Amino acid sequence: PVAEQSDLILDVDLAVLRRAFADLAEWQQTRPGFWVTANLSTRHLGHAGWLDQLQDAAATAGVDPTTVILELTETAAPDDAGSGRLVVDAMRDLGFHVWFDDFGSGWSALSDLGRFTVDGIKIDRSYADQLGTKTGEVVIAALVSAAAELGLSVTIEGIETPSQYERARNLGCHFGQGYLWSRPVPPAAVARFL
Repeated sequence: PVAEQSDLILDVDLAVLRRAFADLAEWQQTRPGFWVTANLSTRHLGHAGWLDQLQDAAATAGVDPTTVILELTETAAPDDAGSGRLVVDAMRDLGFHVWFDDFGSGWSALSDLGRFTVDGIKIDRSYADQLGTKTGEVVIAALVSAAAELGLSVTIEGIETPSQYERARNLGCHFGQGYLWSRPVPPAAVARFL
């Protein structure tokens, strides 16, 4: 939270992306087409020079931007939605995929789908806890339906059981993320999944 409230998050995100890109380049030697997702603060959308830094980091690692999903995260909307939209469009023009992370919580909401052109949404994990309830599944189905109408891919976070995964798939979610498959692991441990 402290980094997110200051420009420190800009340096943290860039360092994480550089590491992720280097790891991705290594993993793609074993498994071409492998892709990675990385969180990105919406503070970058108003930061001069961000696009050059992003493009340089990918080029330095030798990573094809089309194998990278940048997930916009934050608890508040971008300061200037107009310029933010232009930066999101420019990231997509460079080949990066842009998604809203933690969709349905914080600032990311249905109205943002009309303001920003993104490739997908990652539904917040709090909704996975509601799988198996009528209310929860109605809400998830509505989010998936809206995304489908806009041609967006959908991931749901927080999948911990096969039953949750099956319900999410039946509701139209394309992907799931959660402890059902793995807890977070260091980069060196990713090889076992390749």
